[in-house]
Amino acid sequence: MDRQQLQDICRDLGIKIKIDNERIKEEKGYYESFHQIEKLGDDWYYSFMNFEKRPKVGKDNMQHFHDEYDAIKYFFIKIIKSHFSREISRKPKPQFSSISELEKFFSTMGLSEDQYSFDVIKPQVIYGEVVGDKIRVNYINKNRQKQFSSHLLNIQEGLSEIRRLTYRLDVIKSIEMRYIQNKFLKERFNDNDILLFVLGR
Repeated sequence: MDRQQLQDICRDLGIKIKIDNERIKEEKGYYESFHQIEKLGDDWYYSFMNFEKRPKVGKDNMQHFHDEYDAIKYFFIKIIKSHFSREISRKPKPQFSSISELEKFFSTMGLSEDQYSFDVIKPQVIYGEVVGDKIRVNYINKNRQKQFSSHLLNIQEGLSEIRRLTYRLDVIKSIEMRYIQNKFLKERFNDNDILLFVLGR
């Protein structure tokens, strides 16, 4: 992702950022925490300026990048995750005792079957793998391989986790589709981008 793409998408989403030659940061109020990337020498560094630690404000979660393009995309994923976190947290959080209940709920919420599965392994979905009376929650990457797997959970816990992760996957895939279509985004998010948004890793 380059600077122009970042600027165009953030403007469209209403996210305020400040771009200088050697620093890109969220524009926040005084003493509000923010995400940033900085150029030091030939490399770029991401950090989260955490003002909740006052008076010892520090740079948290630092990440190192050799390439500006990669640093900008990482920064973008982090700020849209923060931007949409409140919206995601307001979504309904019912409990389910069966897969059919969760599937019916997803249908009423307008969540596409392209985002989750319980039987067919499809690329870039949340996959609920039933093992006896337990469920393992997986993220399937574009090569149809498990890139993330939870430990075995009881049915209710597993279905709740699938609901939570599918909400997040739906948000980032919707952003991807929207900005690919209007040509602000030049390429689709890769599996690492998606996991950073969905799982924070």
